[in-house]
Amino acid sequence: MSISKVQSTAQSIITSNQLQEGGHRMSEQNKTRFKRYVDEVYHKRNVAFIDEFLDPNLVEHREDIYAFLGAFPDLYITVEDLIAEGDKIVGRVTLTGTHQGELMGIPATGKKVSFSEILIGRISNGKVVELSEVGDTMT
Repeated sequence: MSISKVQSTAQSIITSNQLQEGGHRMSEQNKTRFKRYVDEVYHKRNVAFIDEFLDPNLVEHREDIYAFLGAFPDLYITVEDLIAEGDKIVGRVTLTGTHQGELMGIPATGKKVSFSEILIGRISNGKVVELSEVGDTMT
């Protein structure tokens, strides 16, 4: 094998490792950011953080957040699992709270509720730019 071929192969390995390490750092940063979002918005009720975390184009998700915070003033989110790979993040969360306000046409019931959701998002430049949610409201 020629010297130039060895150098080229070595450079490819180094670049690949740097990309993997960078992806790992990004994944860890996204996990940290997600946990901070849950804490700031749902536990501290710092709704200004929504603008720091969600892309402005995710209008429907913003409206949902405000609706849930209004309907469940004691809403608490527990992060059960959090997985991140590169710019993707997946969270399994449990939401608990007391239904004290109207939500999607349903009047307040005063009942304590608990349900799980799985959130899948893509983060770019520190903001969620894509988000889908699947909720388990049957249990």
